[in-house]
Amino acid sequence: MPLTAAARALPAPPGWKRAQHKIYSRAPWALAPRLAAAMREYGLELRSAATFRRAGRAVDLQIWTFADSRGAYGAQSYLRAIHAPGRILARQRWVLQAQGPLPPGEWRRWTGRVAGRAPAPLPLLWQQLPRRHQVARSAGYAEGPVGLAALAPWLPSRAVNFAMDPLIATARYRLRGADGRVVSGELVILSYPTLQIAATQLRPIRAAAALARRSGPFVVAWHGAVVPEARTVFGAVHYRAIVTWSPPIGVGSLPGLILTIFVLIGFIAAVCLAAGLFAGGLRVLLAKWFPRRFALHPDHLIRLNLQ
Repeated sequence: MPLTAAARALPAPPGWKRAQHKIYSRAPWALAPRLAAAMREYGLELRSAATFRRAGRAVDLQIWTFADSRGAYGAQSYLRAIHAPGRILARQRWVLQAQGPLPPGEWRRWTGRVAGRAPAPLPLLWQQLPRRHQVARSAGYAEGPVGLAALAPWLPSRAVNFAMDPLIATARYRLRGADGRVVSGELVILSYPTLQIAATQLRPIRAAAALARRSGPFVVAWHGAVVPEARTVFGAVHYRAIVTWSPPIGVGSLPGLILTIFVLIGFIAAVCLAAGLFAGGLRVLLAKWFPRRFALHPDHLIRLNLQ
């Protein structure tokens, strides 16, 4: 189903009747100011909400439509971070939300009908987060200060400097120390456009974090107890650049290149000469064989009087 069509239609779950349907296509989409600011950071384009009833029960369903799947996954993590009520699921460019007594089977059928079964690939920066010891459903993604404040409130936005367009991925981890004590912490990966910007922002981020380092254009920060296991998770993030190698052209091939150019020039000149001789010879033969129709008239030539 097309993107806007699914949001505008908002099909009812099987056996439920529509009681109310609203479409919010412009900011602030009938949202609280802070929530509207966060959704604006993630690229919200359309919000559609409807209430369905069955046997005296009501369920509220929403579809949040974003510019791309990266914004949808980020908005899902933000809604979970602020403990938004109901079920929340990101699919392709949508975030689907349900509040009310909707059975799990009907919820799965409804989400599959609206947004399909296959999820979009996770944002590339999100995939850099280590999976070991990660708390389930704790991974988050932010592109602005409002999203960062919900996912990592300990990291000031002035230290991140959003004027430099960073992308941020976060996750919480639960670790067991050497003494058997369970500790927790949060890992933040900030991706900047260039290595120089990342090096500049490392110092203010280091002042706010327990651990911080740079790997290429990434700045990796850890907040929480600094135990050996935390250092392992912290050190597992590395920027891997993709380099394409092309063999250089040797000096020995230069004479061959020049010879090829001259051969090409000679070939073009020969073709032009042959075409001229063919056209002129054909004209002479036609004038000889058919003198009335193809007669040569030298006196009909236009001449310039330059005297």
